[in-house]
Parts: sequence; C-alpha cells; structure tokens
Amino acid sequence: MCGGRKFETPISVAEAVLHHTATLVPHTMVSEVVAVAKRNLAPGETFGDIGGPDVFHRINRYEEAKALRGILMGLATGGRTTRAVPKGGLLTEGNFRPDPSRLSYKLRLLQDEMLAGEQAP
Repeated sequence: MCGGRKFETPISVAEAVLHHTATLVPHTMVSEVVAVAKRNLAPGETFGDIGGPDVFHRINRYEEAKALRGILMGLATGGRTTRAVPKGGLLTEGNFRPDPSRLSYKLRLLQDEMLAGEQAP
C-alpha cells in the first residue's frame, strides 16, 4: 500500500466498476515519452516503427519535455530528421518533423487542444 491506497490492477478495476471511483487521477499532464537517437542520424532520414534501429524512448517530466520541445514516442514513426542528431541526442521540433498525415499526429493535436486550458502555466 502506498499512502493508504491499493495499486493492484484487479482491485483498481473493481473499485472503478463497483464504486464508480478512480484509483489514480492526474489533474495535469505529468510525463511524456520522448524519442532519443540510438545512432548518429543524418538529415533526411525517415523513421520506421517503434523498436527499430533509429530511436529509443525516455520518460521525461511533462514540463521538461515541453521546454525541450521533445518529439513524442508515437510521433517519431514515419517522421524525418531535418538536421543531424548525434547518438544519444533528443529528437526535437528543431531537428525532426513528424508525419502530419499519421493518425497519431492528428490525435495528439486534438489532445493538446482539449487539454490546453487545463494545464498549469
């Protein structure tokens, strides 16, 4: 138990269904999973699916990822580098362009729009 609450999945599911209560409810965005280069990346490289040879992912605090303008895990697939990125370097809006035709990109724009008024400044 942590803080008097149980975090076991079956108990959380039962509480949600039977008592209409949530176990964990963040009030703002807490973290983001951002893309990091697995190898030196040249300008113009197009990325494949998650788990490929191009990037791995790291969890950052939401505020940090936003300040760094990090490219999110789900947005790297199909995107293209616009500048060289060294091995271990963070993919950012300054060196990477996501594929705007992908559903994940469109859904993230919608999520950002929906949550825009709910985030702390």
